[in-house]
Amino acid sequence: MRIEVKTPDKGEVVELNSGATVRDAILKLGENPEIYLAKRGSKLVMEIEELDDGDSIELIKIVSGG
Repeated sequence: MRIEVKTPDKGEVVELNSGATVRDAILKLGENPEIYLAKRGSKLVMEIEELDDGDSIELIKIVSGG
């Protein structure tokens, strides 16, 4: 299935197996899932959320510091 993943830097389409999760999409990009939140539409989704063919998610980098 094809998933559009938008990051702060770019947008990519990734190919994933049926039943893949948000975490799988992040890993497919070679990114660390621990440093991103994901949105589908206007709602945050958990990394264990299953994706459907044609979904589009946006990754938001978590910034912390003190």
